Amino acid sequence: MDIAKDIKDRITGAADALYDEAQRAEFPTVASVRARAGVDMNAASIVMREWRRAQTAHSAPPAVDVPERVRAVSSAALATLWAEAQSLANASLSLAQAEWDRERAAAETLREELSAAYDVKAAELHASLALVSEFKLGLQDSERRHRELTAALASACERAATAEARTIEIERRANDLGSELARVHAEAKAERERLNADVAQAQTGLKAERDAALQSAAQAREEAARLRGRLEALEALHTNAAGRPIAGQGGKGVGKPTT
Repeated sequence: MDIAKDIKDRITGAADALYDEAQRAEFPTVASVRARAGVDMNAASIVMREWRRAQTAHSAPPAVDVPERVRAVSSAALATLWAEAQSLANASLSLAQAEWDRERAAAETLREELSAAYDVKAAELHASLALVSEFKLGLQDSERRHRELTAALASACERAATAEARTIEIERRANDLGSELARVHAEAKAERERLNADVAQAQTGLKAERDAALQSAAQAREEAARLRGRLEALEALHTNAAGRPIAGQGGKGVGKPTT
């Protein structure tokens, strides 16, 4: 994987800084370096592997000649023994290096798998948080609409009460006028025909007014009943939405509730 030089510099700079902050007692973790440098986990793992290797790098011990003092007091057999010891040491070092290479290859494979899994989980977490945020916005919108419908229902109820009061008043006025007409009929029989015409005209007007008031009251009651039904449906929707599981756990997204 090719990594840009500026990204490598950021990673190694962060690793050096964290290493110094720990007083060079222990190497910083890949996660802490990634957070400090602001890069992805895969790039941080690759560069950190090279950084650790550079911190622990050492060259193979060179062949050392038999010291002059030993050569002066030793025979050819001792020189041969010295060479054999060096050969054995170098062979052991080669075996250790091969074993270390195998372990490093296995660790690199594991690192790549962990890095890929980490990125997948990070993306899933980001998507889940986005869905939670969307669900909260939908819930807030539902609450706002609930408040609006509650206010509308209260206004409709007030209008219905007003219309009903007007109906009662009109009925009372009609009754009063009927009594007045009866009294006038008893007191002024001579004017009955004229009064009967006036009463008929007055009753016609009152009946039209009463019918209009009753119709207005009926319409207001129907509007109030409709608004109550919408409010109950919205409350049921709000209750169901509040108990719905968060998306990302069941594989389904959370949408905004509709009315």
